[in-house]
Amino acid sequence: MKHFLQNFLLYSIGIFNEFFLEYSTASITYFLPNSTFPLFTSWMAMSKSSYMRNFAFTAINNLFYMLRIKAFMLLNVILLESALETVPDEILDHPSVKNNAKRRRKEPKSTILDVSIHYHAMRNLKEKEKRGRPDIIHSAMVLLLTDPVVKVNLYIHTINSLLIKVNSDIRPPKNYERFIGLMEQLFEYGKVPPESDTPLIEITKCTLDDLLSKYKMVLLTEKGERKTPDYLCNLGEEWIIGLGGFPHGDFNEQIYKKASERISISDHVLETQGVICRIMGSCNQLVGWP
Repeated sequence: MKHFLQNFLLYSIGIFNEFFLEYSTASITYFLPNSTFPLFTSWMAMSKSSYMRNFAFTAINNLFYMLRIKAFMLLNVILLESALETVPDEILDHPSVKNNAKRRRKEPKSTILDVSIHYHAMRNLKEKEKRGRPDIIHSAMVLLLTDPVVKVNLYIHTINSLLIKVNSDIRPPKNYERFIGLMEQLFEYGKVPPESDTPLIEITKCTLDDLLSKYKMVLLTEKGERKTPDYLCNLGEEWIIGLGGFPHGDFNEQIYKKASERISISDHVLETQGVICRIMGSCNQLVGWP
């Protein structure tokens, strides 16, 4: 009976979609179990019956709203070479670093590098254009982890090659100062909360290569093949979407080599937040904007 109802519902969706193209089957099929459709042929034979079509329309009209509000989509995302790190040793003695640490009652080496505070101290840092922008990570986490429909498994790969795993149940702080405090705690203790066996966010012992042994990575870059954002929504759970977590510059050549596919979703150069908004909007559209 379970398979019978599943197949009838899926067949009904097909009829409904044929006559009302503005409705998306993705709204329902994303959370229906996989099926081999053993009864599909027999249902096709009934398609000429006006009674069956009317029954299908009624069933979908009654169930569509109920089902679509439960629809969801799962994405795997990694922010690559993210501009998130503590103040490096070579600038610990700079006045801007010391003054900020004193104001926040912390040791200089425990504070987060931020170009808006440490601009003068960062002048001679290697790859300075890609560093000191924790606000990018903050915005990305808020956008990726607060959507009620698109669920995201998020990883953060830092400019110093640390790999951070973010629990999808985390509620990222909207306030930037609180976010900075959370990141300082993370770098000091390795996880948040420090004593938890199931942390909301933690620095893993894995490398990027370890992670990519489990996934195929599609890298978003201006140098990639042009695709629409909804392409990323349909990739499947074996794929992970790679986004730049830095403000300027390009990916390291090693990152390009690790990518299974390279794509671009715009003719324009987009900031990380803009890329995320396009992806999340496209995925919501696929499931019917529940």
